[in-house]
Amino acid sequence: MAKVAVTLLNADWSNLASDIRKIEALGVDFIHHDVMDGHFVPNISFGAYAQECIRKVTKKPIETHMMVYEPQRFAESYAKAGSNYYLIHFESCGNLASAIKECQKYGLKVGIVLNPNTNVEEAEPYLRKFDIAILLLMGVYPGFGGQSFIPETVGRLRQARHMIDRLGVRTLLEVDGGVNESSYRECLEAGADILATGSYVTKNLGSRETREFFKTAHAFRRK
Repeated sequence: MAKVAVTLLNADWSNLASDIRKIEALGVDFIHHDVMDGHFVPNISFGAYAQECIRKVTKKPIETHMMVYEPQRFAESYAKAGSNYYLIHFESCGNLASAIKECQKYGLKVGIVLNPNTNVEEAEPYLRKFDIAILLLMGVYPGFGGQSFIPETVGRLRQARHMIDRLGVRTLLEVDGGVNESSYRECLEAGADILATGSYVTKNLGSRETREFFKTAHAFRRK
């Protein structure tokens, strides 16, 4: 069964608790918290205090997507703020192995994120050596919500699915960026375990299309 993560980046932050309850009613599996530093990506978003506020109104697992340089510097604060999964970019760490070990020290389940121009094979040594919870492939270049899905992501998902299965690891495969009614079925068929979506859900809460999206994802069985 596939799972759904919803990012709150484009949610109504003046009415956040209400939006989270509506998302939970749809059957969300993870709350996705996007953190941007204005350096690794050309935008700035929410910090650890915002995640503390999110944690107060949901018991769902929170995956913290760190679009920042040297994310290990903030691992302790986000662990204290209620993070369960800590997703760090391959491209943001000078020494990824050291960063993974530092983040895991605080009890975080670490995930590796690859930008669209990073070879999928770059993740293999880390999947072999560490207990990597999630391998996340970006379907867009990170930094802004509402971008169009990059079609080549589907082939990258197939490649990553094959790698994970070949290694026999427990790593879940996630896709984030541009996941909507036009792309999510292809992502599922290519091997995604988790669909991360944002404005497609938060801007259409209560719509028939959104309910169908959750229903299809949760009913999907990989062949």
